Amino acid sequence: MTVLFDFVVKELEKSKRPIYLESTITKYILEMENINQDSAEFDDKFIRYIRNVRTKIKSVNKRIVDEGWKYEAINFILNDESAIRKGSNFSLLQATTKQLHENPNMFADRIGYQLLKYYKCKNNDIHVTSNTSDGGIDFWGSYKIIHDGLELSEDILIVGQVKKYNHFVGVKEIREFIGAVNVAKESKYFGDELNINNTHILLFVTTGELSKCATQAAKSYKIKVISKRHLKKLRLI
Repeated sequence: MTVLFDFVVKELEKSKRPIYLESTITKYILEMENINQDSAEFDDKFIRYIRNVRTKIKSVNKRIVDEGWKYEAINFILNDESAIRKGSNFSLLQATTKQLHENPNMFADRIGYQLLKYYKCKNNDIHVTSNTSDGGIDFWGSYKIIHDGLELSEDILIVGQVKKYNHFVGVKEIREFIGAVNVAKESKYFGDELNINNTHILLFVTTGELSKCATQAAKSYKIKVISKRHLKKLRLI
């Protein structure tokens, strides 16, 4: 279903006008599945795919509205739901579709960068490292605390790791992250000005869930865990 719906979204994305589901689904079955249009298999899939796409569109629109957005991503424009056009929030759907196809490194880079921006790190102080030999660190950055309009002298170090998981994260991953941070700080990985004595914020980001032991370990090491629920709240996924 994901491949089919992505196909419909891309067809809608390319068109400046509304598109008809019948012709779009026909194109998908002929080009992507190479099924003869005169066959019973074609007829069966055509009816089923039309129904599934309509259901998916309604589901996507409901999710967007439930998240607080006023307008839908895709609009049906005829009473029989045979044609669709881009809705006011079509761009949200495009972003979601792209995110679904991110590999773990791309995901870590995007999430790391956006979280550091959320913490008000300046561009020059943002580092995403998932595509390099990072030693277990996916992103890091720094910022200065502003008090009464003045920057305090000490830099706050932020270090994070991202796990794009569909399963539980164990205590092993938490301990490995702490070990990576300690090695990096002792080896001056973050530079001469950011060392083991700097105040630091540790972020462990996952789309999975932490086991009970991992949760306890994160708490004891003072790691801030950013879960799938938090990422959704921040509109990062």
